[in-house]
Amino acid sequence: MPFRPLSFPWLPSGLAAISLLAAPPLPAATFSLDQFPAPGRSIAAPDIPRAGEGLTAGQAIRLRQAGDALSDSKFERAETLTRALLAESPEQPDVWYLLGLTLANLDRMEDAIAALDQADRFYDDNAGPLVTKGDILASLGRGNEARDTYLAAVAKDPLNWLALENLGVSAEKAGHAADAISWYEKTVEHAPMDRLYPRLRLAELLIGQNRAGDAATVMAAYVASRPDDAVGLTALGFAQLRAEMFAEAAETYRSAVTAAPDEPNLVLRLAEAQRRDGALAGAVDTLEKGRAAFAGNAAILVELGRLKGAMNEYEQARAIFQEGLEAHPDDRRLLKGLSLVQQRLGETDAALALAERLSSRDDAAAADHVWQATLLERAGQPGAAMASYERALQAEPENWVAANNLSALLVSDDPARALTLAESAAEYAGQVPAVMDTLAWAQLATGQTDKALALYDEIAAAAPQNAVFAYRHGRTLLSAGRTAEGRAEVARALELDPGFAYAEEARALLSSE
Repeated sequence: MPFRPLSFPWLPSGLAAISLLAAPPLPAATFSLDQFPAPGRSIAAPDIPRAGEGLTAGQAIRLRQAGDALSDSKFERAETLTRALLAESPEQPDVWYLLGLTLANLDRMEDAIAALDQADRFYDDNAGPLVTKGDILASLGRGNEARDTYLAAVAKDPLNWLALENLGVSAEKAGHAADAISWYEKTVEHAPMDRLYPRLRLAELLIGQNRAGDAATVMAAYVASRPDDAVGLTALGFAQLRAEMFAEAAETYRSAVTAAPDEPNLVLRLAEAQRRDGALAGAVDTLEKGRAAFAGNAAILVELGRLKGAMNEYEQARAIFQEGLEAHPDDRRLLKGLSLVQQRLGETDAALALAERLSSRDDAAAADHVWQATLLERAGQPGAAMASYERALQAEPENWVAANNLSALLVSDDPARALTLAESAAEYAGQVPAVMDTLAWAQLATGQTDKALALYDEIAAAAPQNAVFAYRHGRTLLSAGRTAEGRAEVARALELDPGFAYAEEARALLSSE
């Protein structure tokens, strides 16, 4: 690919076309543009002065011819012409600059650097040769030298936005987010508004620093001048979502869908924004339109089915998942969605059959084993459920759901193992009341009554209306010999929910002496 980082006013505008430092993929966990990845960094240095100053008319014509040769990829001719001109006028910075670009395209990088140094020597305030030199050094893997060269470029011309941008890239590659943000902010201040790359990088870094509102401000300024730019709109919508500006995000994504009607991912983002804004009917309408426009699109059908399920419209959800599976019979999201809906509809055997299908796949995830185990528990097969939870933990040792549920199943027969599992679940889950309850119950089973009581005090504060927690708290108080308090807590559990899971045991306990 030709090395043409310079834009000459008298050459075709397409002359600048190399990406030495292509934009890295935006991490899905922070900033995902789906089908709109951040564009590569096509380098376009500031214009150099028009050729001719200090040259005769004939020399100016020959310099233009050299530029045309570079534009046409006739690099040997460009070198011949520029060297002939330098033999006559050795202090012409424009000619040295053009020679440096030519030599870079001939893959003679050290010679190119030497020529660019000469150009820089003769320029008073044009930092373009330094920027190009920095790009070459970066392409050679000499990052520290490249950074120092960009710093020299900024010292020569503080407004050179390409040097500022490259310093942002260097800082980002080195893992210095704060420095990268500072450089990109300066870049955005001086770069042309149509330079999207530094704005995208700045927005991503700001989001990573929990400054999504600032990221939205950066992208909003760009979108204000380019309201039909789908990439800018998508980035703005993402920043607004992260800033919990859900209504604004919905409006932005609506504009993005209009700007890029062939992108199904934008339909999904619009529906997400609407859903998070509480506009469920609007989200359904958006997904239904996407369903019609992108027939058989698995992602749209998955989201529409999930949304229908969340709205308790299980029959419709089932039909949607089945529609998707006709086109994508092995799509794990559709299989899981249909299994969930079948379970909700009381079709346990059918739900379990799909769960077993998911769990038996070579690419089965821990979540697949957990779902199978959950259904097996409900089907009254605790032994098989425990085996599935074990497989989940083999696939993902930090899966706290599997550890928690397996602990609950083991607490009667193997309290020591149950305690170990419960402690692991609590470590990964944090302050989740259900996990804290499992741990406290395992502590009680292993004779650690004081620890269990202390934990149940925390649980009671976090979830005071949970009948199961109140019942187990009461049982723990009884085990500690605090009979009156224990019976009162068991009675409170029945008041909270007369039909809770352990209601019969609670009544039997209270009726005893």
